[in-house]
Amino acid sequence: MAHDVFLSYANADKTMADMVCATLEQEGIRCWMAPRDVRPGADWGGSIVAAIRASRAMVLVFSDHANASRHIPRELERAVDAEIPIIPFRIENVPPRGSLEYNLASLHWLDAITPPVEAHIRHLADSLRAILGDAAAPVVHETPVVREPLVVREPPVVHETLVVQESPVVRELPVVREPLVVREPPVVQEAPVVHEAPRVGPARIVAVIAVLAGILGLAIAIVSESATDGLAFSPAGVIAIDFTLPPAAGLSFPKTRQAFPSLLQTLRAMTGVLAAGSTSELPVSGRRRDRINGRPVSVRAISQDYFKAMGIVILMGRDLEIEDTYAVVVDGPLAAALGGDTAIGMTVTIEDALEHKTSPKLQIVGIVPPMRYAPGAADVGDVYVLDRLSTYSGNADPLLQRVTGDARTVVVRTIDVSAVKSRVLDQARLSLGDSTIRGADILTDRLAAAGLAGRANYVLLFFSIAVAVAGVLGIFRTRSAARR
Repeated sequence: MAHDVFLSYANADKTMADMVCATLEQEGIRCWMAPRDVRPGADWGGSIVAAIRASRAMVLVFSDHANASRHIPRELERAVDAEIPIIPFRIENVPPRGSLEYNLASLHWLDAITPPVEAHIRHLADSLRAILGDAAAPVVHETPVVREPLVVREPPVVHETLVVQESPVVRELPVVREPLVVREPPVVQEAPVVHEAPRVGPARIVAVIAVLAGILGLAIAIVSESATDGLAFSPAGVIAIDFTLPPAAGLSFPKTRQAFPSLLQTLRAMTGVLAAGSTSELPVSGRRRDRINGRPVSVRAISQDYFKAMGIVILMGRDLEIEDTYAVVVDGPLAAALGGDTAIGMTVTIEDALEHKTSPKLQIVGIVPPMRYAPGAADVGDVYVLDRLSTYSGNADPLLQRVTGDARTVVVRTIDVSAVKSRVLDQARLSLGDSTIRGADILTDRLAAAGLAGRANYVLLFFSIAVAVAGVLGIFRTRSAARR
């Protein structure tokens, strides 16, 4: 298959490479990547070399895994020998080392460290189009316009018949002249003009103030919409499924503990699914009853791959792993308050402000950006613990079990939401049953609905205030008129 771009990546970055490949091909840029495009039975090394030579550009998905790869330096050397343009697409904030530093030192980078990743991939597609050159636009031939000859039609001549009528004979009568009497007009006294002020009724006052208040509320709603921009996660392409788990769903806890990890593993293996994870609460709301060192925090129980499914970048440290029974990941502001760069490896305890209970010591293993899930949430730290339902072992601490509750949301990042959503829902019903599913939708639609409801609340609030103020003004004006 003819292709434009050779995609070089480390095996550990295959999920990101699949996303880059899928987006570029949707943009009309043909990609070659192993092992997808290696023909069965063909020599592996020979296929790689032939694909590089047939390419017009190379994209390197660069991370720390690429530094440790034995194959990527060889692929870069073949591209340099063939004088093929190389674009490093950096997904992790690390410098190139070894032979990669030699080959990439003079090249311009494209960074994809901050979310959303899709925007960076589209920028990559634009850069590749500039290198590959756009196809010529088709020539559109205009249909010649046939003009009919102008025909000037003269109006018909109408001949009128002249009718001559004889005037009757008029006989004059004798004129009788009366004496001229001059009458003077009566003197009229003009009344003084009194200009009355126009009366404005209560109904008009209500209408004017209500319109002004509606405009003000809409303006505030539009300004408030900008507060949802700059999310620290990427909702595009994500399916969110809400579950109600035991005891609310009537299932036994052991059965759910077996079925829930199995569901996540099955979803991750589906074609078109890039990552799948779960959380006790999406980052569009936050509970604030817990504290760490006196600071309010929002604790969420998550599974492995949750950060990858939500497009959340790990700024420092690592993700939670199955054996992390007493480990946490915190957001950047909380880590800075606790110790900055030295927060990794620090131990903390979570305090329940209402029940006055304290968790065991938990070690900080990673740092992520802060989530902007609600107004005023900037001072609330985000803390993530390993979900006891997402793994067969899990955490048995009473405080952390209380945090997880009986609700879960599974998030699935896909290449094409419309093609995968029905299969994901069918698998969820098969694994846990229809009675456990409370709702399922695309995450971007859920965020849009939440923003629309917030704007409607602003407009309704200001409209109500306007009606109340106009009513008071109408009553006052009526009483003033009665006193006169």
